[in-house]
Amino acid sequence: MADNRIFEDQQKAHQYWFERALNLLMRREHSIVELKQKLTLKGCESHQVDEIIERCIEANYLSIERFAEVFTRNQVQLGYGPKKIQFLLKQHQVPSDLISIVLEEANFDEAKKIALRKIGQKPEVKLKAALYRRGF
Repeated sequence: MADNRIFEDQQKAHQYWFERALNLLMRREHSIVELKQKLTLKGCESHQVDEIIERCIEANYLSIERFAEVFTRNQVQLGYGPKKIQFLLKQHQVPSDLISIVLEEANFDEAKKIALRKIGQKPEVKLKAALYRRGF
């Protein structure tokens, strides 16, 4: 009888953490690293985190390809260049081949226009430094 109760409690805990993961994924796309960090910080045990991540990937709720595309598009709209975006994607442990694909698809001319608008009128030296910090 006690074994049954423990099993039910484990199932309830797993379902609870799975729903927490889905709530995070409903708001925006996350990388695997990001979702693991958030669940761990909220108190989920590491063996459950791995199971939940696998379940989310199998159900196509979590996709590293979608994350990379959406993340790159958002960073371009914020005026960041290819080097900065590549660095950030590597921090999220996105595979290098996928990084290459999403960077090829991005419109960095538009990103540079946005960056120049945000930076404003500055002397050429400061302008180049600002663009460098933004990854151009």
